Parts: sequence; structure tokens; C-alpha cells
Amino acid sequence: MIGYEPLVVFLLASLILAITPGPDNLYVLMQSAVYGYKTGIFITLGLCTGLLIHSVAVALGLTILLLSLPYTLSLLKLFGASYLVYLSWRSYRAAAIEISLQNHEALTTFQSYQRGIILNVSNPKVGLFFLAFLPQFTNIDQGSLVEQTLLLGGVFIAITVIVFTGSCTNCFIIKRFSYRSSGSAKSHAPSDGLCTIGLGPTFSTFYMRMHISQ
Repeated sequence: MIGYEPLVVFLLASLILAITPGPDNLYVLMQSAVYGYKTGIFITLGLCTGLLIHSVAVALGLTILLLSLPYTLSLLKLFGASYLVYLSWRSYRAAAIEISLQNHEALTTFQSYQRGIILNVSNPKVGLFFLAFLPQFTNIDQGSLVEQTLLLGGVFIAITVIVFTGSCTNCFIIKRFSYRSSGSAKSHAPSDGLCTIGLGPTFSTFYMRMHISQ
């Protein structure tokens, strides 16, 4: 099993990544603001299903590579650390994220879930990020790499679900409060903007912008 200290560090790192503004969470946020929190929640579940697929692929891939080359894990950790540094540098140099909802129609529950899976699984950079990130917290002397990797992937997914669904709920609450305060639901634009503004302070605190989904 994974040691206590590495697991705590992983929890903190995963939380920071989950609340950092990026294409995935901003897409979920805006979909929730425009079409309702249920749409955002099911897109989130789809995204996390994709993350589960990536976790299994990384776990099985690590085992195969380790059986082929004894020093694979050490080399992979070196590569992973270098790739994460590159992502940080790219985030620093990147322009602001632009999310457009023009010409987007409301999705059904199943379509929202399906959209989340497709967005995640079809993006090879997500798999590459998992391959670089998860092995950093594994230790071959502490048991099966498959179990460790799946545990880390599960923790990352759980944090993502909590943070993303929390964002969707916040949007719903802010939007309802806006409607009650104004006494009218004629215009969606003001309340949609409030959803983003309400979550802005939380996002800006950790404004690293890890553009793994560009």
C-alpha cells in the first residue's frame, strides 16, 4: 500500500489540479450555468469515467513495462517529473482560456454523460498526464503497482467529482438566488455571469492553468 505521507501529498496535489481553471472544469461550469446543474453533473460523471479508463490503462501499462525493463519505473518517474515541469511552464506562458457556448444546444442526460466520456477518452494528453502524474506517488517496494495506481486514480476521480459537482451546485444556488432577488427569470445572462463570479475567488487562488486538455 501507499505510505501516508505520499498519499497526503497526492491528495493536496489532486485538489489543486481539480480547482485549477482549465478547459474541463470551465466547460462544466458554463454548461451548468446555461443548461442547469444536472447537465454539469452528468458531464462530470462522463469525464470521470474517462479518467477511470485512463487509470486502468496506466496501471496495466506500468506492469507490462516493469516486467520488460527493470528500470522502467525510475525512468518513467524522471520523464513524468520533466513533463509536469513542462506543463507548468506552458501554463505560465499560456493565454487565457476561451470557452464558447455559441451554437451549443442543451443535451439530454445521456448525451451529457456521453459527451464527458468522449471529451476525456479522445484526448491523448489526459492519458499522458496520468502516465506522468500517477507513477510519481508509487513505490515498487510497497506492493502491487496496479493496486497503487488504481488507488491513486480512484482518489483523483473522487476529488474531481466532489469539486466539479460542487461547482455545478454553486451555479444552481447562485442562479436561483438571482432569480428570486430580481423577481424575474426573463434574462439568463446576469445570473449566468454571477455563477462564474461566485466561483472566481476559489479558482483564482490556485490559478496555475494546467492546459492538459487544450
